Amino acid sequence: MFRVVFNETRKKIVRNKKNRLLVVLTILAIFIYTLIIMPGQSHPTEVDQTTFNLQMNTEMNMAEERLIDGTIGVNRMSGVDTYLYSKQRYETYDTYLQAIEDGNAKLFIDNIANVWPNHLRENLDDYVYDRAGLDFNAIVYERSTLTRNISLIALHDNISMHTVQEKTSIQQLYSFFKGYGPLIIFLATIFIASEILVVDRKHKTLKAGPPISWWNYIFYQSISTYIIIAIFAAIAITLFFFVNGILYGTGPADLLVNHYIYNSEGGLSSFRGDPSHFETQYAWIFVLKAVGLVLLIMFLLIRLNALFSLIFRNEILVMVLGFAIVLVTIIYGTDGSGEILGFPGYFFPQNYFEVGSVISGERNYFATTDMYNSVTGSIVIVCTIIVVEILLYIASIWMNRQKFEREVR
Repeated sequence: MFRVVFNETRKKIVRNKKNRLLVVLTILAIFIYTLIIMPGQSHPTEVDQTTFNLQMNTEMNMAEERLIDGTIGVNRMSGVDTYLYSKQRYETYDTYLQAIEDGNAKLFIDNIANVWPNHLRENLDDYVYDRAGLDFNAIVYERSTLTRNISLIALHDNISMHTVQEKTSIQQLYSFFKGYGPLIIFLATIFIASEILVVDRKHKTLKAGPPISWWNYIFYQSISTYIIIAIFAAIAITLFFFVNGILYGTGPADLLVNHYIYNSEGGLSSFRGDPSHFETQYAWIFVLKAVGLVLLIMFLLIRLNALFSLIFRNEILVMVLGFAIVLVTIIYGTDGSGEILGFPGYFFPQNYFEVGSVISGERNYFATTDMYNSVTGSIVIVCTIIVVEILLYIASIWMNRQKFEREVR
């Protein structure tokens, strides 16, 4: 019987014009992003070689003139005269420039990992302030994350400038799930699932339904929808991975990324930005954890769609409610540090919709706790699914098949 419901659901989804449009737009978005948008994206490590070379030579010429005029001074802290300091900085900068011209990504990243050069500090500051604004804690986190990820890239020998600029496939997947990727998947899930239960009930000639209980039918339909959407998402992500890999490389398989772990023990732990809290995890481990949590939330949203369909019996209203739940939670949500009805934020499912911030530890950073993680998130989402299942069972009794058919027409 499940096969019958699955085939029926598959036909509904595949034959729907708006779903076909979504598939086309997804494919176009993948190629537009990789071919047009990504090449134009700037990275804090990018340097305007002409401007940088001009500034470097100008500074050195000024130092030479001060040496001839005898107007050099000595730094009281370091004991190094200003001319020697300028000469050392010129030589260091020349190394950076030579690495860029030769395409020697390893030399370039090694130099940055040791000392972030002055000529890139402005890029770093712009990047951090664009993402963090004027929030001091956010500034500390963004700066620590970027510089630490750069240092972790420097651990690898065979890398390209695409790796340094975080354009390889594994790095882009990491950025996708850490950023707005889960939100895109959730909205697509709601978009597809919102009318599955309602749309065919509008047709008076439609059969009353397969000979199974109403609740089982809705459950089979939700499972079928879930499988189809998950397959579509997997194909889209795989396509992006290979297209991006052809253009920019797949990236190191053992790439490490920053992972924040709040530790309430220790003398300096009261400062959330202390380096002792910043650890590492493999990028592919991050992606797998994110995928697992995304899949759970997808199923929760599909079952919520089914519940709303029974209650409101209108696909537009169901879709709007689904969008509202996800968007309001993410756009107007808190950092997870507050309490709701006296309970900590990590007890509530909406605080896990920003999957990337949970898996990376960013949510723990702002909430100063260690409770936001993939395990806690999975438990909370599963418990929420159980509550929704109970409500769905009650709703299926209240809104039985005959009443649902009659009300829709």
